[in-house]
Amino acid sequence: MYRYAKPDTIVVSQIVNVDKNGSLDFNNSINNQIVEASKKGEPNLLSLNMVATINACKLTPTRFIKKVRYIEHLRSGEDIVFFVELFVENQFKFTVIPINNQAIYYRVMRDSSVSRQAMTYDFFVIQRLDVIERLNQLLDKYDNQQSQVLIKQKINAQTSFINKYLSINR
Repeated sequence: MYRYAKPDTIVVSQIVNVDKNGSLDFNNSINNQIVEASKKGEPNLLSLNMVATINACKLTPTRFIKKVRYIEHLRSGEDIVFFVELFVENQFKFTVIPINNQAIYYRVMRDSSVSRQAMTYDFFVIQRLDVIERLNQLLDKYDNQQSQVLIKQKINAQTSFINKYLSINR
């Protein structure tokens, strides 16, 4: 990843899920988005929106990272808010390492991870509303079209958790 690094560029590798038995899943939604973006020429923030707001498989210039802070009171979704704020504050280019280079981030899938919790009202509703509240603050602060689209995509993603909870727990 470092070989592809530039001062204004986010470098992205593939991300492969590893289950508890050690099986590899290259065909996950995030990796599929990375592979598709790499085929379409110069990838951008919106073509990589899923990978853009997770901690994994990215190399980001340190000087930009130091200017943004995680929101400590968020119990989940803090990576989403962090990266959205980073991207709306800065105009980055994106580079996906050529797929045939096999630069891969192996993500071990654990049942106990924060993002794979049981469907509780707290996690699926309260914590999602906390993230949406912070994203709405960013939506009010930034008015360029790309920022607005990204923030709205992330709000919609958080809303889908709430809708899922409500549809199951009527």
